[in-house]
Amino acid sequence: MPLRDLQIHGLALAMIIGVSLRVLPGLFGTPAADERLARRLFWPLQLAVLVEVASFPAAMITRRPLWFVVYGAATLLFVATAALAAANLRVFARPRVVLPRLSPLTFIRAAHVWLAVSLAMLATGPLWAHWLGIPFSHAWHGATRHAVTVGFVSLMMIGVASRLAPRPYDSGAAGAAMPVTPFVLLNLGCTLRVSQQVLTDLTPLAFLPAGASGLFEVTGLVWWATWIVPRLLRVGQPLVPPAAGLAAGAASAPVEN
Repeated sequence: MPLRDLQIHGLALAMIIGVSLRVLPGLFGTPAADERLARRLFWPLQLAVLVEVASFPAAMITRRPLWFVVYGAATLLFVATAALAAANLRVFARPRVVLPRLSPLTFIRAAHVWLAVSLAMLATGPLWAHWLGIPFSHAWHGATRHAVTVGFVSLMMIGVASRLAPRPYDSGAAGAAMPVTPFVLLNLGCTLRVSQQVLTDLTPLAFLPAGASGLFEVTGLVWWATWIVPRLLRVGQPLVPPAAGLAAGAASAPVEN
């Protein structure tokens, strides 16, 4: 688990938040983040991840209450700093550009909802374990990781990539519209996986729908790929229709007397 915390919290989350500080306002017209606040949150976030990684194996090996307290404090520090860093991106503010109802920004906003779900579950994990009478719930913690990887990381990647992909010529704001099916399938699959994985602590019957959730998620990704790949293949092609290009060339050609 410490390795997963390094990969997800230390690498993926920190990288996405850092890139988003520069990329999101330019792509979506959202308000610029407070960079001073972002810099202040940087070291507390890194400290929280490092203490998480060091204290969890110590708590599991020694079973001493002190290490569980240290791990819990580091987790709460991570939750607080990550939540503030994400809120600082202001993705729910009104954008300056006109976008359709289901646009890449919709995926970005859904990703931040999943991040909030993951952080809330991370903070309340000890309460769930205490209610079950166990030291630690691997099912609950695994569900928090799925919410942040598929729910947050994947939807952020889809949102940014979809905004960067070329749009049909002269399509206007409608050219940024995205198909609804991938959005529904990815969120449905993630909801099913997170909820049912938690329920595996209570009943083995939850393993079946938890496993089936992957089918929804993969289908959603494939559906999205069929939408974006044709657009990516247009990279390097002229942005004006051939007829317009010919007309422009004819107008600029010298006239012979």
